Amino acid sequence: MKYKLITTATGIQEAISSFEGIRAVGFDLETTALNSREGKIRLMQFSDGGDRNYIIDVFKLPNQDAIKLLVPFLESEFPRKIIHNSKFELHWSQTVLGCEINGVFDTYIAARIINNQSKGKLDDVLKEYLGLVISKAEQASDWSAPELTESQYEYAITDVTHLPRLRKVMLERFAQDNLNTIAELEFGCTRVIANMEYVGFPVDTQMYEKVIAETTEERDKRHEELQAILAVGAETEIIQGGLFEEDKVVTKRINVNSWQQLIPAFERIGINLPKTDKRTIATMVKDHPQLQYLTRYREMETLLKNFGRKNLDLINPVTGRLHPTFWQLLTETGRFSSSNPNVQQQPRLPQFRACFRPTDPNRCFLIYDYSGIELRILAQISQEQVMIDAFNNGKDLHSITAKSAFNLPCSVEEVKKKYPEQRVLAKGLNFGIIYGMQGKKYADTTGIPLADANRAVKGFYDVYPTARDYLYGIEKIGTAARCVYSIAGRKMPLRFDSSNKFEIGEAERAARNYPIQSTSADIIKVAMRLIYDELKLYRDAHIVNTVHDELIVECYREDADQIKFIMESNMLSAANRFLPDVKVDIEGGIAESWCEK
Repeated sequence: MKYKLITTATGIQEAISSFEGIRAVGFDLETTALNSREGKIRLMQFSDGGDRNYIIDVFKLPNQDAIKLLVPFLESEFPRKIIHNSKFELHWSQTVLGCEINGVFDTYIAARIINNQSKGKLDDVLKEYLGLVISKAEQASDWSAPELTESQYEYAITDVTHLPRLRKVMLERFAQDNLNTIAELEFGCTRVIANMEYVGFPVDTQMYEKVIAETTEERDKRHEELQAILAVGAETEIIQGGLFEEDKVVTKRINVNSWQQLIPAFERIGINLPKTDKRTIATMVKDHPQLQYLTRYREMETLLKNFGRKNLDLINPVTGRLHPTFWQLLTETGRFSSSNPNVQQQPRLPQFRACFRPTDPNRCFLIYDYSGIELRILAQISQEQVMIDAFNNGKDLHSITAKSAFNLPCSVEEVKKKYPEQRVLAKGLNFGIIYGMQGKKYADTTGIPLADANRAVKGFYDVYPTARDYLYGIEKIGTAARCVYSIAGRKMPLRFDSSNKFEIGEAERAARNYPIQSTSADIIKVAMRLIYDELKLYRDAHIVNTVHDELIVECYREDADQIKFIMESNMLSAANRFLPDVKVDIEGGIAESWCEK
């Protein structure tokens, strides 16, 4: 592969000039470490897919600061920078160059948009779209070596030379599948996510240590209570006393984390457990209250196992913060997921969430989420006028549902005061219907008789007939087409065996839920990008976390009131793009920690 090796500042300037008027340029980095805070950039590769192929060997520059000559080029919208998995390059440009890369076309994100089942590895993507087979043998080679081999240089330039042609093919697929809107949305969100990962999520480590200690103490207490319950009829052993002590008879303890020991232990106290899983315990605990001791112990054990020391071990020693990885397209609905740690599933317990807080007393959180966004999306998609009227005129949708579902002898306005329990049940029904919940599931969830649950489900459909027609209709349309779409056009395949009734049922429920969940994901991603752009005007203000329809911004207190307005206005603006007929509300405000809102 023909390329020019650049080792001078003049060479960098000449390379930049050569791309003037070029529409798009492939860009890639080779680094001495995966973490931008721990390593250095070794190579910077650029290619227009033709004759302009450049490798900057940073280590060979007389002054390595010369790479900052690239900042205006990288920050410019044109030429487009074609990058595979641009989060990586965005982290490094932020750390080393102190700049953001604009005009990015991310071929990894594009591959996931076109086919969510794609793993997105560059070699796989090039083979699928261009029929090319490339070697990744040098990927793990030593990029810190004083002298690189010709094989390393060839490997480095090969990837980027194919990116312009790959982009062209992907653009054709976007147009063919009507994915331009989703692609623009996802590309715009990638830089927000990269910044979230780079900035990190603040944790008060001393407070967290205390919570772990308290939870451990509570776990041990519940462990002893469970041992005492299971001691009845258990085997004993004699411990011989000393010269002046009596022998002791001690009950043998069991391993409460072992189902092989739990099942016979409970049998000895008259409880025949077929299994020890959570679902089985939940169905039997009403008749056998002793099982509560196992449930209580497991609650504490799970907290410690999943969210205890594991979180503290992941805190970066330099920043003192968690730096989770956020995945914007790992789920088919487009909803975010995260790992190392999974900040999407941190316990909602106040003692845990209170630990997530700015450690600088001059800083605070702003936490906002959408109010009932999924029901508002259902109202928009189905054009259910009863729902639309309720949302637009400040009526309580849960009270409307409760009156119909439970045939309450009062006006809708009186439900909240006279029948609060039924209103709570109706709230669960409203959201459950979206997920395809039927009478039996509703009865199991709430504990109400099956006949009453069936009547409640019918009551929902009676009061919202257009929503009913849409939900049943999308099940049939979706399974027939084997896919459904969000309002913005995000495509979600439905995979099922047409001869398997269970799989058909699962696909029908997915057809109901996917368009709603994915539209919710689209809304929050647009909101994040809008807010992110405006936060640049403020000193050290950043989005630091998102969970479904919730956003958390960390900023200085002196800026909080202005940023509060930015969050509110942009979250509403994002929702209005997709829900023009339905009034949207958001909830939240200034908070000291994640447990407040």
